Amino acid sequence: MPPAVFGVILPATVLTLVLAGSRFGERLVLGLSLEALVGFQVFRVAVEVALWALHREGIAPVEMTFEGLNFDILTGLTAPVMAWLIHRGRAPRALVGAWNTAGLVLLLTIVAIAVLASPPFARVFEATPRNTVITTAPFIWLPVVLVQAALFGHLLVFRWLWRHRASAPPSLAPPAG
Repeated sequence: MPPAVFGVILPATVLTLVLAGSRFGERLVLGLSLEALVGFQVFRVAVEVALWALHREGIAPVEMTFEGLNFDILTGLTAPVMAWLIHRGRAPRALVGAWNTAGLVLLLTIVAIAVLASPPFARVFEATPRNTVITTAPFIWLPVVLVQAALFGHLLVFRWLWRHRASAPPSLAPPAG
């Protein structure tokens, strides 16, 4: 049986998807700049450093860190650069879309690694120690809040790009005025 934490993560993910597609998500897309939505992802650097520290303490498997199979830190490290390029009008829409897609893939990859490193999948994926840290306080916040925040941010960037597809020039240059 999967750990009880998965019973909390699934509703949190459904709520994230619903919020991103709701009027609330629309208000955020209309009220925030694209560079703000992209720059938001910088928080992932701290998350990845925390996972690395947990590994160094022997609490989390190396596979869940940037020393192992988790390259999600790249999204956080590149977020301020991408936000700056957007702000300066030097980020083509295709680049922003590719960056956002890559960030989402990296997020989904670490989620898959975290799931496969948990005890129910011991025969599928070798990880020592097994990923049980996310089942305890305060680490439950990692999948229930922080992963959801990253997912929400990516969904809003996609929504922003879709919403502004006709009105924004291909370079996403700031409006003249």
